Amino acid sequence: MAHTDPKEEIIAHLSAVRIAPNGSDGSRSVDSTASKARKTFHFLKDQHQAKRQVFAVTMQENEFYEACFLCDLTKDVNGKWHIQDSLGLSQPQRTIERKQPWANLTGSGWPNQFFAGGYVLDDSQQTVQRLRLVSANGVVMEDRVKDGLVLFLTEQKVVLPFHVYLYNQANELVNSHHLFPQ
Repeated sequence: MAHTDPKEEIIAHLSAVRIAPNGSDGSRSVDSTASKARKTFHFLKDQHQAKRQVFAVTMQENEFYEACFLCDLTKDVNGKWHIQDSLGLSQPQRTIERKQPWANLTGSGWPNQFFAGGYVLDDSQQTVQRLRLVSANGVVMEDRVKDGLVLFLTEQKVVLPFHVYLYNQANELVNSHHLFPQ
């Protein structure tokens, strides 16, 4: 059922998701069977357009099981929000040390309903403040880093791959890399 509040729509959608315990390799899986466990939701960051929004949300079932999601919503003609897509979002892992800052992003919806998000990994302590995402056909999106997290949303047609540019507090380019290679 759709809601007039996008956060209520996300809670209804994610309430049907159950976080499975860690596997022997440390991985976590998610399935869509409804769980009666009480869930806690934390809305970390969002991006808005007139009829679209994307949110980064954590869902915690108990002190041991937590998952992070990107939720893309669209608004219908009656003013109700609907989940268009949702993705699991990898939380920052420090298993690989990088000498340069890096954006660990996931996304979906290309070419016409693109959204992406993820965490900035900055072991170099260069204090990345802003990311710019540029598609192969020149669509530019920018976001400021908040608690290590960035989100992107556009209704312009995008062509893969993307180029990611990471900037520090002085607006200096500190690293760049490709994203979603073909």
